[in-house]
Amino acid sequence: MNHETIDKSRCNCTYGCNFDCGTSAGPRRRAGKRHAEVRPPGEVESKVNDGETRRYKAGESWFEAPGAVHSISRNASDTVPARLLAVFVVDTDETKLTTPVKE
Repeated sequence: MNHETIDKSRCNCTYGCNFDCGTSAGPRRRAGKRHAEVRPPGEVESKVNDGETRRYKAGESWFEAPGAVHSISRNASDTVPARLLAVFVVDTDETKLTTPVKE
């Protein structure tokens, strides 16, 4: 295996997302692949495509395939803030990580 070969058509983008108590984000479609992990403190509720709504605790994570619709993303608590760390793998010509979806 050649570990010196790099796929220059893709790039990684990492970002943090903070949810204040009781807040949420609107539905959106993802560019590329995404891995998200809940960071302490707090819990996040999430729904991707036609899957069930799930509650993730600190340290738990999930994967979103390219083009997935993330219809629910919210802080599961009205009293404790929540944080996510997300890593995207996208084509280098992508200009947006997310695109809003009408409800």
